[in-house]
Amino acid sequence: MNKRMWLSPMALAAIALATASCNASAREEDSDEREQSSEEAADDRDEAVDKSAAAEVDLSEARALIEEIYDSLVNEEPMQSEVMSPDLTRTLERSGMMDPEMGLGFDPFCACQDFGNVSYEITRLEPAGEGRATAEVAMTNLGERRVFRLDLVEVSGDPVVEGWRVDDVGAEGEQTLREMAAAASR
Repeated sequence: MNKRMWLSPMALAAIALATASCNASAREEDSDEREQSSEEAADDRDEAVDKSAAAEVDLSEARALIEEIYDSLVNEEPMQSEVMSPDLTRTLERSGMMDPEMGLGFDPFCACQDFGNVSYEITRLEPAGEGRATAEVAMTNLGERRVFRLDLVEVSGDPVVEGWRVDDVGAEGEQTLREMAAAASR
């Protein structure tokens, strides 16, 4: 036997009010979550801008290294600091390319033995991952214009060699130092 239960208008009004109250509360929670999510997204954007600004500071130091290298060619003066990464130096030493008698035989930053009337322009410098950057330098030497690609790495934890260093270099369309070292080691 089924019995129907009838609710009074007051009971129905109380249920409707409770339901509306629950829905409003749920909407407030959703709104709070959206607001919090929006605030988190804004924080993430701010953090990305901060990281981008930090990368620019680091890249300005990388730019200073490139300028030191090419200014030494422009001014026909020897470089005053170590510019290659410890890993590239070890690779070149193992290949025999650092041997004073049988070594490179040329300056890898101009792919030349002789240089004069040098000018250059850093045409591209951009991040290439954490602690890494890639640069292109358009250089004119003795009237010949060439483009060089430099892979840079930020070295830390080595008291002798700190900061940005060249991890590979090569003229456009030619082997890089690392590729030459690999071929010499075979």
